[in-house]
Amino acid sequence: MEEGVASGLVVRDLDGRVYTGFLQWKNVMESKCRFESMSSNRAINDDVVDERVRHNLKELTRSGRFCEFGQINLLILLNSTTHNFYVMDGQHRVRVMEKLYKETGKDIRFQFRAKAVSDDAEAHQELLHFQNSYPSDPRSFFSAKHAREVSTSVLLRLRTEFPSNELWVQVQTSRAGKRCGDPNRPKLNDFLVFWFLQDSSLLRDDCTDAQVFQHVVKMNRLMKHLSQTDSSKLGKGVTQNMIRSASRWGCFLGFFREEALHWHDLNGQLGNLPADTASEAAQSREDRDSLACVICMDAARNTVLQPQFLEARGKMNDKLVEIINRVYTEPHDTLDSLKRMMKDHLHNNSSAWNDQVDYLVGRMAEIGDKAQNQRPDSVRVRRARGDQAPAQVDLDSRCKWYTGTLHLMVRKMYEDQKEEPEKVEAIGKAVDKSLKEFKDLVEDLERRLKSTINLEDEVRQAVGHNDWLAEDLNVLVHKEVRHTTAGEEKQVWEDLKSELSFMLEVHDEQSRERMKRACKLDDLLRIVKEEVEKQRADLLGDDSDGSSSS
Repeated sequence: MEEGVASGLVVRDLDGRVYTGFLQWKNVMESKCRFESMSSNRAINDDVVDERVRHNLKELTRSGRFCEFGQINLLILLNSTTHNFYVMDGQHRVRVMEKLYKETGKDIRFQFRAKAVSDDAEAHQELLHFQNSYPSDPRSFFSAKHAREVSTSVLLRLRTEFPSNELWVQVQTSRAGKRCGDPNRPKLNDFLVFWFLQDSSLLRDDCTDAQVFQHVVKMNRLMKHLSQTDSSKLGKGVTQNMIRSASRWGCFLGFFREEALHWHDLNGQLGNLPADTASEAAQSREDRDSLACVICMDAARNTVLQPQFLEARGKMNDKLVEIINRVYTEPHDTLDSLKRMMKDHLHNNSSAWNDQVDYLVGRMAEIGDKAQNQRPDSVRVRRARGDQAPAQVDLDSRCKWYTGTLHLMVRKMYEDQKEEPEKVEAIGKAVDKSLKEFKDLVEDLERRLKSTINLEDEVRQAVGHNDWLAEDLNVLVHKEVRHTTAGEEKQVWEDLKSELSFMLEVHDEQSRERMKRACKLDDLLRIVKEEVEKQRADLLGDDSDGSSSS
């Protein structure tokens, strides 16, 4: 900071404790300085980060520049020997800048304010004072870094385990910065998860995210059991509609509320929980069948479809009833297979998971659009935009939309002014064609997973003893190699694998950080080449010293 003051790039206040100015993200990345979230600060919401990244990429395409990032508020600990800036406000924007730079390589200029404080206690008081002027949800603040990291990881695991878009409600705030309230039971948002995790007393210093997650999954099983045996224990005012919603999503954790149900209210009953005899990953056929028609019965707000169609099924042509039954079983069976495959192969790879979800959501939309074009009328079932986040357009909601699309296609084709046998035959062919294309998604996913697994194996073999590099290298390879047919990118990967085979184990933290911060494979290739040359020079130097001494 003092060097910045001397050069005129940074301004210091009269007391010598507050600095302000502008920084280039590239310069930050190439320096020893790091931006670290404060242990007592709120946990980062990845949905917010991803949404801001997408918005900035669109703005870059439109105008050639990113959005303004505003001022990042930082703290400097005078009693620390590290080069860390502790982020008091702007940790989401910092994460966005990090992702944008890694994805595009384009430099970002941002404004900062940094205040020097004596120790952690003064830093914590400064944070509380600052947050008084910018209200936040206290449930997203943690007393220790470990608790925040474990909670964030458990939240990600829960979103993967229970992916229904209807279950998860995005956190909303008013213009004044005050929360607009929690969603109705049994829906969830990030703040509710952070609250019941802290309420559970599971966030001990010796706990791991995997252990806490298993406890939470077990509690969910208990709550599911209670919903079938004694629903009154899930809190005052629980209704059958709430239980049906939780059953459909497979998640009962949304019954936890500060005013209605605490973890300790049920914790003592975990020991009496019956053994789990069914997979938590797949929804049972009985649960699905009990929903009858997911469009007509569960989405009354949809004015295009009416329950009367269900009531008329008993009078319909047997062939037509068989077709409708297929519409409501085969897509969900296919979806179960897809989710099992992804869970088996991608449960520890969130980047690859989101990539496959994006692909499947897009393909389901294409198949559904084709089905809509088979209909004789001009009405269409509106679907969410394909450019929305996987958290907003997930597999369950897209499959539900596709099922409704087929349902309405059948209905409209049946209402056409043709003879009964001709109509039923045309409907059967249209449904057969669409369902076959939908079921082919299983084979498509198998091929894509095989490609992903092969690349992950290549990465593991390439890094050798330097397994600390595997995660970051996996992201780069997944982004640049898997989606391209260009020989140039694949050649860079081949050259990088060759150089990595010559690189000995790297112990120097600065060298490790340079490699982990590489934004592209060719950047990493250049850094690895430099490291290999350095190691070779060190080895030759050692040999030379040994020869001269003998």
